[in-house]
Amino acid sequence: MSINLKNIKTYTDDKATFLVGLLEQMGLPQIIDNHMASDFGRPLEIPYSVLAQMILVSC
Repeated sequence: MSINLKNIKTYTDDKATFLVGLLEQMGLPQIIDNHMASDFGRPLEIPYSVLAQMILVSC
């Protein structure tokens, strides 16, 4: 049996990708990063905007 992979469509849109895309279009990650940025202390490993999106997506 031969399968033509060109005829197979995959979809990965789910709640998480929809919500992250919506937040990015609203500009929320830039707003969070602009207000939470600090020149003091050690540099962040994960930006605050990514942490906020992770919290919102997990709800």
